[in-house]
Parts: sequence; C-alpha cells; structure tokens
Amino acid sequence: MATKKEIESEKTLLAKINRLWTEASDERKQWDWKWYMYGLWVRGYHYARYDAKLKQVVSKPVKDGRPKIVINKIYPTLRAVRNYALRNQPKAQVTPENLTDESLEGTLKANKFLDYIHETEGLRPKLKSTLWQALEYSVGWWQVLWNGEKIEINEVDTFDFYPDPKATTRKEMTYGILAVRRRISALLEDEKYINAEVEQIKADNKQASSSYKEMLLSFEKGGNSSSGKQDDKDGTVIVKEVWYKEKGKVYVCAEAGGRLIRKPEEVDTTIIPFFKLAADIMPFSMYGEGWVKGMIDPQKLLNSAI
Repeated sequence: MATKKEIESEKTLLAKINRLWTEASDERKQWDWKWYMYGLWVRGYHYARYDAKLKQVVSKPVKDGRPKIVINKIYPTLRAVRNYALRNQPKAQVTPENLTDESLEGTLKANKFLDYIHETEGLRPKLKSTLWQALEYSVGWWQVLWNGEKIEINEVDTFDFYPDPKATTRKEMTYGILAVRRRISALLEDEKYINAEVEQIKADNKQASSSYKEMLLSFEKGGNSSSGKQDDKDGTVIVKEVWYKEKGKVYVCAEAGGRLIRKPEEVDTTIIPFFKLAADIMPFSMYGEGWVKGMIDPQKLLNSAI
C-alpha cells in the first residue's frame, strides 16, 4: 500500500504532466488546424468542409447538380519530390579524420556498424515515411532509443509528438510528449507499465490525441470511428509518454486515463531523444509552413477550370 508521501508525490507529478500537456497541446492547435487542412488537400478531398452541426467533415453539397471532379496534382508532386530526394539511397556515413591506417580502419568499422543499423532498423522505409510527413507538415520526427542491447529508431507521427512550445529548436527542448493510442490489453502485457494502475483505466477509444487528426481519420473511414465499452480491456486509451529534463538529467514517465502508469525513470542520455527532419525551415520556430501551402492556390485554379 502506498504511503501518504508517495500518494502526494504522485499527485504532484500528475499535476505537472497535466500542466505540460495543456501548455503543449494548446500551443499546437493552430498548427494542427493547418495540418488538417493540408491533409485534406493532399488526399484529394478538395471540397470537404467541417459541418458544425454534424461535428464531422463532409463533402461540400453540389449546387449546380454536376459532380465535382478533382485532378489532384498535390499528391503526385509530393511523391515526386520525395522520390527525387531519396534517389541516391541516403544513409549515415563517417569520413576519416586523416589518412593514417588507424583512422581508415576505424572509419571502416564505423560505417559497417551504421550499415548494420540501417538494415536491421529498416531505415529506408522509415525515412520515406518521415520525409513524406516533413513535406506535408514541414517536419517529421524520429525517436532514437537505446534498449540496453541495441539502438531502436522509431518513426513518429507529426501529430502525435508535442515538443516544448517555448523551444525554437530541438536542442532547446526541456520536455516532449509522445501521445499515442494504445490497446489497454497491450499495456497490461508491457513490463514498463504498472498493471495495478492500468487495470483501473477506462477506455476512451479516441483515434488520436489531436482532435484534428481524429477528424481526418474519421473522414477517411467514411465518418465512422472506433467504439467500445468504457471498461472493455480490448478498448484503447491515449498514453502520454513524457520525456523531461530535470537538474541536467532526462527522465521518462507515462500517464493514461488520468493515472500514472509509469513512474519517472532516469534514462542514459542527456537530450530529449526525438530528432527532427525539417523540409521547410522558418526562423525561430519549431515548425515551418510546409510545401502543401504553396500548392493549394494552383490546385484551386485547376479545380475551377474543370
């Protein structure tokens, strides 16, 4: 049974997590709206609009009786740019400091190790995915971890990662929150999480932490969203994994359904382990405008000519 001091400490930590989440998510809403609109244009939903009464995205009603035909030039343009950027199969490499035998041998070993990571972590498809999000939303993210045995590189949905809103670069971040949908049954099987706390979580069955991403996913599914009983262990819940700096050290903890399911753990790194790929750089801002913004007006002209 937890002591009074432990209970108070947990309440303080949950209050801190909620404060950081509110700060990061509120600041991100303006960007979420832009990304949501960009997502509709990229996917070819050029006549889609948000219906406040139905509280969902719907196709714009046809007034003249003629069907709306769309020749979507945005998607193939992004695909062409991505393919061009990856045409030489880029990967990490090191060069020797000098031409001594020791330096050359060390460089050869380092490049073999980097090639091994590239193959075992499947970085080619991960790079394609992250570059696509960078072109669409201006940035893409990777999470790079050490699990005690090997390096793990995870691609992160731009909508799901909430960086420190006061930071203008990745190095300035004092915290970052990864908010993703997880099955409660999977959380119970994951050793990182406290089973006693997970068992008390009620499923929210949200598709995403961002309401705009949720609307985009719902529209793609024809307006249908996942459903399930609130106490169904096969249901889903949004897990907020919080990485933060404190006194020069980096910690990670997790919250879901208002409960602390992972106590703070110190990690063996001095930086927040999220790395940004930027396709569009705007000074003094974590995000840029994205490539899609400049293609919307030409697409509108093409649509009006059909």
